[in-house]
Amino acid sequence: MRPTLKGGKLPKILIIRLSSLGDIVLTTPVLRALKGKFPQAQVSFLTKGRYRDLLLSNPEIERIFTWEDDLKRLRGERFDLCLDLQANPQSITFSLKLRSTTRIRYKKRHLRRWALTKFKWIPFHPIHTVDLYLRALAPLGINPIKDKTPRLYLKEEERERARELLHQEGYGGGKLIGISPGARWEKKRWPMERFAQVGRELAKEGEVILFGDAADQPNTKRIAQLMGGKPIDMGGRTDLRLLMGLVEQCELLITNDSGPMHIATGVGTPVVAIFGPTHPKLGFAPLGVRDIVLSTNQPCSPCSLHGEGRCRRAKRFCMEGITPANVLAAAYSILRRDQGDR
Repeated sequence: MRPTLKGGKLPKILIIRLSSLGDIVLTTPVLRALKGKFPQAQVSFLTKGRYRDLLLSNPEIERIFTWEDDLKRLRGERFDLCLDLQANPQSITFSLKLRSTTRIRYKKRHLRRWALTKFKWIPFHPIHTVDLYLRALAPLGINPIKDKTPRLYLKEEERERARELLHQEGYGGGKLIGISPGARWEKKRWPMERFAQVGRELAKEGEVILFGDAADQPNTKRIAQLMGGKPIDMGGRTDLRLLMGLVEQCELLITNDSGPMHIATGVGTPVVAIFGPTHPKLGFAPLGVRDIVLSTNQPCSPCSLHGEGRCRRAKRFCMEGITPANVLAAAYSILRRDQGDR
């Protein structure tokens, strides 16, 4: 069933994606596709409070609701369409309680992804998460869109806030190169010593800035110490909007498979993404046209969907096999390419 205009009113659409950071960024092509089909629609988004700021200033969203504060209010709304891009027990149960004319839930292929981590090979073509999200729109008559790159939006005063902070930190212009060494699971983190080695070399190209949340502070501090010199250490010092603004100022971001990887793509900053226990074929690779993904394609990879659990081998060959030279070559490729574009 397709949502229709009733009584001259604009169609009301609710999108549900509660978590996590990167997954929410990856929903933004769906917003563009919906607005392309229903330009006058009132699109609302339901997410967890800590991710709300990711979606601010997005021109395709009229209202943002949070899971913690707005559920009672939402039950009183009447939506023409509820699009569940989470598809977990929480979101399914809640969507069934809504007074919605049409409910659509994306098919996350969880069983096939599990089989891929269990058996390493199964006879199906890997599909990116963004494509799975967009496939959910087929019942609405929405054809695949060409531009599937995630997009995040900043206000000019937020960009100015980032530039002012960089100035206060002693940044004088030139190339700004970001390093984000964190990840939710330890097994997904490339060794800090290698990040430091890469940082020392790239400091010859410009200024290095380190990113991380409060839990990453010890790691960014350690990398800064190993680098010598004075990289800008923003570990534990940014909120989401400031992180977006600072990453946008970077020429590139070197990162593990993590939320900041997708934030960089969303603000137009190319990434060098390091994949170890996870793998791009699980569907979470960055989608920027200049992004570079590094993976050693170990026979035991992917060993888990998100990088949870422990490595069962003598050492993490998936991470150890990615050398500083590999990362530097990818970084220089982006930097030199960008110079040529100018």
